[in-house]
Amino acid sequence: MDEVSNNSTQMGLLEEEEYAPNYLHIVKDGQKVNMTREAIFDSSTYYELLAVSFVSSPSFFLKAVDGFETVELIIGIEDNSVLTPFQNSIFGVIDPQQQVDFWKEIDEKARNKIRNHKIKVRYSKLKTSIHTKLYLMQGSTAKRVVLGSANFTENAFKNKKQFEELLILDDPESYKLYRQRYEEIKGFTIDYIPERLKRSKPNEVLILDSADLKKDIMLENVDKVSSAKLDVYEQEEIKVLPHRAELLKDNWVRLEKTIEVVTFKNRKSDSKSFQHSSKLAKKEASLKALVSRTRAESAKLDRRMELYYRDEDDKLYCPESRENSDTLVEYSRKEDNKTQLQKNLKALVRFVDAYKEFTAESDYDTCARVMEAILYAFTAPYLWKIRDHYSIEKGRKNARVIFPPFLFIAGRASSGKTTLLEMLGQLLADDSNYFSYEKIKGKNILVDYFQSENVMPVLVDEIAGTFFNSKAEHLGERLIKYVSGDLDGKHPVLIATTNATDFDVPGQVERRIYYLGINNTFDNSRETESNKLLTEVVNTLDTGLFQNYSFRFSALIRSGEPFYYEEDFLYGARKIFKELFQEMGIPLPEWFPHKKFLDYRNRGKIIWEELYDAHHEFFKEKESDDIFVDIDQFCRNQRDRVSKINYIPPECVKEDSHVLILSKSKFKEFIGRNERKTLLGSLKNLKQMFSRS
Repeated sequence: MDEVSNNSTQMGLLEEEEYAPNYLHIVKDGQKVNMTREAIFDSSTYYELLAVSFVSSPSFFLKAVDGFETVELIIGIEDNSVLTPFQNSIFGVIDPQQQVDFWKEIDEKARNKIRNHKIKVRYSKLKTSIHTKLYLMQGSTAKRVVLGSANFTENAFKNKKQFEELLILDDPESYKLYRQRYEEIKGFTIDYIPERLKRSKPNEVLILDSADLKKDIMLENVDKVSSAKLDVYEQEEIKVLPHRAELLKDNWVRLEKTIEVVTFKNRKSDSKSFQHSSKLAKKEASLKALVSRTRAESAKLDRRMELYYRDEDDKLYCPESRENSDTLVEYSRKEDNKTQLQKNLKALVRFVDAYKEFTAESDYDTCARVMEAILYAFTAPYLWKIRDHYSIEKGRKNARVIFPPFLFIAGRASSGKTTLLEMLGQLLADDSNYFSYEKIKGKNILVDYFQSENVMPVLVDEIAGTFFNSKAEHLGERLIKYVSGDLDGKHPVLIATTNATDFDVPGQVERRIYYLGINNTFDNSRETESNKLLTEVVNTLDTGLFQNYSFRFSALIRSGEPFYYEEDFLYGARKIFKELFQEMGIPLPEWFPHKKFLDYRNRGKIIWEELYDAHHEFFKEKESDDIFVDIDQFCRNQRDRVSKINYIPPECVKEDSHVLILSKSKFKEFIGRNERKTLLGSLKNLKQMFSRS
């Protein structure tokens, strides 16, 4: 018996159900109604149609509204954001081919209406995307508003297995309100149909695919947005587009292969049906490889505990055991044993205190940064949630870049940064295992980990300076930009140590990472004492503190209260730890950090303040707001030049290719010299006053 007949008696997932729902749900005058598209858009009652909608086919749209005297369409974006001829491009610059394709598809009757301004088609301006679905109709005695989820497409109005909502309002007040909204949206649009096409005559033979025509259309498009600018961050986005396209291509290839594995072809009907689960069980290895984004070689190196975020309760879950990895159990839990929780918190304080007690400078600055790293690590499994929540709030995917999925702990030798990394692993997973950079620097290993839903942070020791300078897609600047700007959904973060002397990054990367400088070195003469303390702390601590923290953080998310702020993404962690100290009756340590650190910028400030003082003759200050810096006079080589420029905030730099030109006002504000200049000027004026008297 062949495979088709084996499955013929089983209910396939692709078979139609007996019950066919009403996919298009229409509410009119507070009642559910059934209406055809023609009845909704009644051109016998209304003479004008104003529409804000994505349209998959211009010919379908224009034929459907042919009865209206005047039509104005504002093209919006498609719901699934798939790139199509009518979706807003990332920067609002229209592709001439899309406009040519529009003109090709519509008939001559529609073209004449466009030439005579009976039909107008508009498109969003630079930096604006339109997701609104709104239809306004006006007649001599009636007005109608239609709004909801439905775009003006065949799928939306033909009950083609696509759930849609429409609300119809037939009253003048609603029309007035939404007409104002329409005009507001229209103010952010430009004419979509190029003048070059409008001017063509009906009997004119126009070669629509000619390079000259497309060139003219492109110039017209550029002219429409000539006053707009692409800022530095948008320029960065353009650079990562090829990498993003490669990832999309990989996803489609994986989907295509998955379909081949889970379906079989019915030779009689030439259709495909899903395999029965009994047959799929035999293909378990193939399915696991396809569904997982992590390649076999990357998975083999991954020794992290598996930690997963569940949307239903915002808690963390882990496998029940290594033997039973398919069963997840709750990892976030409320610690009822107050004595053990108190013991854990005291041990944590003892560990952080060691960075003052056993170090050369014996101050609280390093302690504060050690605790900040702990706060970051405890927040790490939720950082993806913070990034997604913020991007939804702002309505822009790239808004997430201000919350950095990378923490770099930079320090000199013997500063205790590796010990800190081990402690983070101990606190989170009762496991001090971390990655050696040499093990995971291979092609796409880090990319694989970032694309997995295991939210346990990736801990890496001693990332080399070559990582930050690498031009490879899977390392350095390109990896950081991709993860911070493009990666959405559940993903881990990277926490790594690095040598402070090797560390510098361009300004556009600096804002995507969190940098903590730990430069206070341990006293070698007290090594025995400090090691004994570390052993005692490790033997005392368990994961109970983090599990309790996780339970509280989940509750904070579900409470509806803020669990982060734009200026402090670790707000939730600070809040919970303050509560823990208070509940356990332990005084809040003097070194507890109350706001995020700006260590990278402060380090750059010190470097450039010293350079400004030591090499002042090479800083040529102009009457304008310019400083010309002959930087080659005090740089050892090209790499040193790049490194020094990387420590200047991007807003200070006007030009850095062949000559370094800085904004005088912003640079002096950066190194803290504006205030000093004012003070010196005041002292000079006082001296002159006294000398005259």
